[in-house]
Amino acid sequence: MKNFKIGKEIKRILSQDENVVAKIGNKIFPLIADNGTLFPFLTYKRTSYRPYDNKDYTDEAVYMDIMIVSQTYNESVDIADIVADCLNRTETELINYISIQNIREDYIDDSYVQVISIEILLN
Repeated sequence: MKNFKIGKEIKRILSQDENVVAKIGNKIFPLIADNGTLFPFLTYKRTSYRPYDNKDYTDEAVYMDIMIVSQTYNESVDIADIVADCLNRTETELINYISIQNIREDYIDDSYVQVISIEILLN
């Protein structure tokens, strides 16, 4: 099953994008940021999985949330825009297609959080 590898693939994609790296450096973490991580940073998590299977077609979809966390609202929005652009144009050996399904925002523990929910169709 390729779906377990998708987090590593998303991290690789974001880590190689010069616009993302210019804003957050290498601060891209699965599930939760390391203690002491300075703003801004990004976390990602797999939220669900759906196999497509019938007599004519077999495919897999993985759903993920990408969370951009910052001290300021404007910075969180700017980074979210860059991350969304990066993901929208992504196709790799593992990923056939990424589509943004939802965006939302929150304020948690004195930080602004932009959440990008994506659907990933696997090759």
